[in-house]
Amino acid sequence: MTTIHEYATSRTWRQTAARSAVPLAAAAGLMLCASSARAASACPSVDSAWFTRVSAGTTVSYGFTAEGTVQPPKNGTAFSSIGVIKLLGTSVQSTSQGASHITGMASGSETLSIGGQLTTLTYTEDTSTFTIDTYDCTGTVTRVLSNGTTAVWHIVLVDGDNTMRYIDTRSNPSVRPGVLQLMR
Repeated sequence: MTTIHEYATSRTWRQTAARSAVPLAAAAGLMLCASSARAASACPSVDSAWFTRVSAGTTVSYGFTAEGTVQPPKNGTAFSSIGVIKLLGTSVQSTSQGASHITGMASGSETLSIGGQLTTLTYTEDTSTFTIDTYDCTGTVTRVLSNGTTAVWHIVLVDGDNTMRYIDTRSNPSVRPGVLQLMR
């Protein structure tokens, strides 16, 4: 695994940072190493009110946008979407590092535009899940969409829980890194 320090001092990072405001972990698609997490005071991004809501089984909603390219055999077609994701914590376990590992269910909907054609996709708590490790502010969201596709996002919590940044791990469609914004 590449550490944050190795990546942050590389030429690739300097070029990426010069082009984008996407945080290091999301831009690199990396999980934070333990020493970086300790230096960051064990996930200061997760505030106690957010942790209490998620761990107590209260739904926390985020709005998001996504953009990318669907890659058929020839020319790629651009797409964009907007949606709402709702996270409902179902389990909180203490870790050996003194942090918490939160798991739960995800549900929501997304309106997708491909070539001007609108489609609404949904995902339910029956098949969609999330995990968050408060030790390093990272996790995953797995959404099984109503069209049968599965989208896995690797996330990092930032800005006192108001924002999550994500990367989508699918190769088709190719999705640019995005932002989940807390809905109040």
